Amino acid sequence: MPDPKPAVCSIRHSAVSRRVRQWGMFHLITLVKRGSASSLPGTWPRYPDVDAARVAAAALLREDRVQRVMIVQDEAPKGFVEWRER
Repeated sequence: MPDPKPAVCSIRHSAVSRRVRQWGMFHLITLVKRGSASSLPGTWPRYPDVDAARVAAAALLREDRVQRVMIVQDEAPKGFVEWRER
């Protein structure tokens, strides 16, 4: 009897999933005192490794409005990595 075909998650093997993996594996969630963090340059990019995300988080923390930065894995569901604070 042949082995059954392994189950494949349709989300992980879709074109969208391949595009997300291409952008990078980590991104930053920024908490600010007031207003929005969307205008800060380090908020939007995806980072290929956690070290690059840490460097970007350190740059964000130099901004006066930024209180904390959370590094998360860029996959579904989001995976918490670490907090960076002043």
